[in-house]
Amino acid sequence: KFSKTRAITLSKPVSHLGGAKCKHLLITPEHTQHDIAAYLRQNLVQYQHYNSQNRGTQEKFVEDLVKKAKGSFLWAYLVIKSLRSENSYESFFKAGQSMHSDVDGLLHKLIEKVDLKNPTTKHILEFMLAAKRPLRVGEMEDLLSVNLQKRTITPITDIGKHIASHCSIFVVERKGLIRFKHSAIRKFFKDELCGKTLLSIKEAH
Repeated sequence: KFSKTRAITLSKPVSHLGGAKCKHLLITPEHTQHDIAAYLRQNLVQYQHYNSQNRGTQEKFVEDLVKKAKGSFLWAYLVIKSLRSENSYESFFKAGQSMHSDVDGLLHKLIEKVDLKNPTTKHILEFMLAAKRPLRVGEMEDLLSVNLQKRTITPITDIGKHIASHCSIFVVERKGLIRFKHSAIRKFFKDELCGKTLLSIKEAH
């Protein structure tokens, strides 16, 4: 059936590309709902409030979340992180039931769990937002080691450990590069926090 297929390209919808021998397939929430359900089940098992329920209750919970995700893996990821803070069966399932299909709403809720008064965390985020490309670990360590107010240089090490313990919901260090976990997270920080909690892009430069 696919013997004549030469290439498969994933991108945002682009109607101007392709010809008679090119076929466009738009990926809809219906295409991804089973994968999102599998992702949710795989990650919800880490929570005792989910595991303590019968199979029917668990499946209904997952089914409701899949509908709210509307095909967004980012939304599903943020929901898993948000549910981590619930400390009772009632609050866990109530939180899941009250979730809205709004990524920015979840980001607002989760940013409250990050200590932006911690100078290292704050500066990491500001440097990431000001940079036009992902920074290497060594570059970030060099930037953080400079104290402009005191005019001193203090070597900084183990940035990966700091990220893992302070802002791993939003930031990841992989293969020597530090980046936001999703472009939508970067956009949220830029639109909602720059010039307020964080330095504006202009000030950061």
